[in-house]
Amino acid sequence: MSSAVGNDSRLGPSRELRQGKAAIRQDGPPKGGYPKVTYKGNFPVRGPGATAILATTGAVMAWGFYKVVVGNKQRRADKEEKKLARRNIVPVLQAEEDARYLARKAQLDKVEGEIMANVPGWKVGASVYHSKRFEQNV
Repeated sequence: MSSAVGNDSRLGPSRELRQGKAAIRQDGPPKGGYPKVTYKGNFPVRGPGATAILATTGAVMAWGFYKVVVGNKQRRADKEEKKLARRNIVPVLQAEEDARYLARKAQLDKVEGEIMANVPGWKVGASVYHSKRFEQNV
């Protein structure tokens, strides 16, 4: 085992230890110890704190949700207005279609009368189906 030789073990920088026959000189800490190591960085605060970031994020999200709600209400109102307009225009469109149908039916009856003029017992415009149900033949 090694033992301190010459110097008191409480004395710092150099202690001689004997190992076998040769003396070994070993460095130790300086008197008063080493200076403190600053491991904590002294960095300046950069940017907003976590609370400010969280508050800003919450405000932006609240504004976004508000805009979504307003947009949904507007889209719903536009959709309802479109349905109402279509509902109100249906009678006009139906009247136009009825007029077109009657004009086309008169034209087809005229052509049918010319084609079937030589067939005895043929009634122009009469249904060729034996049913009471209305059949549109256009």
